[in-house]
Amino acid sequence: MAQVKPNPNSFYDPGLIVKEIHDLHAKSIRVSDTRSVVDKFYTHFRVLYTELNLPSEVSYFRGTRSHTTIIGCIADVEASLQNSYIKIYSCPDNTPFHIWFNVDNLGVPPTIPGSTPIEIPINKNEGSSVIAMAVGLIINSLFKSDFSVSRSNSVVEITAVGMGEILDSSDEGTGFALVNSRGEQELANYIQIGYQDLHPVYKGQVLKNYIFNVFSGQFEIKEELSTSIQEVVWDEIATTFPLENQELYSYKYNSNLVQEMLVTYIDATKKAIVSIQKTRY
Repeated sequence: MAQVKPNPNSFYDPGLIVKEIHDLHAKSIRVSDTRSVVDKFYTHFRVLYTELNLPSEVSYFRGTRSHTTIIGCIADVEASLQNSYIKIYSCPDNTPFHIWFNVDNLGVPPTIPGSTPIEIPINKNEGSSVIAMAVGLIINSLFKSDFSVSRSNSVVEITAVGMGEILDSSDEGTGFALVNSRGEQELANYIQIGYQDLHPVYKGQVLKNYIFNVFSGQFEIKEELSTSIQEVVWDEIATTFPLENQELYSYKYNSNLVQEMLVTYIDATKKAIVSIQKTRY
């Protein structure tokens, strides 16, 4: 991450507080605390942007519990489960997945925009415990980065890998019994930033030539950033992503990967951000 440096003719005290910032225009001495304003551990955050795509409100959360869904499977009766599905969500970004049942390989995948299919092939009149076993094996094998599954006879418990609040799972035609145990999170920090001539204003102070880095939770000199949030570097990956309303970016400094983020937009126009899932390195 970029090293924070004071403006010319300024200096830090041992606490990393900029002292005696000599503003050539205002001819005054300012005191600006540029230490990390996010001083608590957090697992994920969400950002509201201005019309100019500048962060204005950032909520940092600390996930304390994972969301779990207990599913009581029932047997298939003459292909009764054909094309039925259960919607589940990954944490903390609420990315939708749907577990759908393909009986005798004659099913048609449900069309659910933005949702990742988890196909469960079964035979007609398959027993409930076999169906539960198939759900567990496929998710634990192919989707283990998002979920983990445990099974007891015909009951499966799906746990989101991340911790925090997400949407409840829902049944769409299977007839399975679902019990959601919601994840929990607490607010670690809430940051509000105003702007004056594109300069960030924090707690009444105008921080000229600074930018707020939502990943590190601190104000940094603009010139020291190799790339801004608006100029992230595309990083291709060999998966089914990105979807129409999602993009995976990497954030680099001096050619070293320091951050990856999965941005979820409200729709394919990408004019409004719903959430950002980040990974630090």
